[in-house]
Amino acid sequence: MFELALNDYASLIPLFRLPHNGAEVAGAVLSGHTQGKVFVSARTDPRSAFVYDNGFCVLAGPVVNPDFAKACLQWLYNHLHQDFFYPLPES
Repeated sequence: MFELALNDYASLIPLFRLPHNGAEVAGAVLSGHTQGKVFVSARTDPRSAFVYDNGFCVLAGPVVNPDFAKACLQWLYNHLHQDFFYPLPES
């Protein structure tokens, strides 16, 4: 999983053109209207992308790479301000 710099966000716009849930979140980040984070599956020719914006998450493209999917989930678990995953109580 590779984080994109802000000036590289525009390269992902074609990946997000297909209708999908969360398109407005991804569009706001990719256009620079909100300060989110964008991660891709590969530095060159990314086929999948993960966009995070203040608690909202969007995946685009086929997530055929299980390592990318696992890295996205791990990033969410480790994110400093996350409040959407809670540890289960030990029994």
